[in-house]
Amino acid sequence: MSTPSPILNVLNKYLSGPNFASQKAELFGILRDVAKEIGRGNLTLEEFRGDLKKIAESIAVYRQLSGLSTNVSQLLKELENAIQTEASMHQISAVRERLASLRRRRRGRESSTTEFF
Repeated sequence: MSTPSPILNVLNKYLSGPNFASQKAELFGILRDVAKEIGRGNLTLEEFRGDLKKIAESIAVYRQLSGLSTNVSQLLKELENAIQTEASMHQISAVRERLASLRRRRRGRESSTTEFF
């Protein structure tokens, strides 16, 4: 089942079923936050790549405990693509946030320079 989140789609593919629900929820929160920070320009995928490799290895261990094998390189590639895609989706909201901030500052300056007679 496809969701609007590329990250969640990858996690659903590799961590399907109720046995992985808590791990999937935690990883989704982390990876979504990373995508948001990349979208805002506060982080790069290169900076996070080492941690992402650790996450991919952890997913492989979870799967191994359930008797499933995992190609970690393929998983890592899929996670990177999902994060990049989701980061692009978050760029729009980051632009909206910056515009709202600029408007608030501009209004603040205009109201502080306006004199009342």
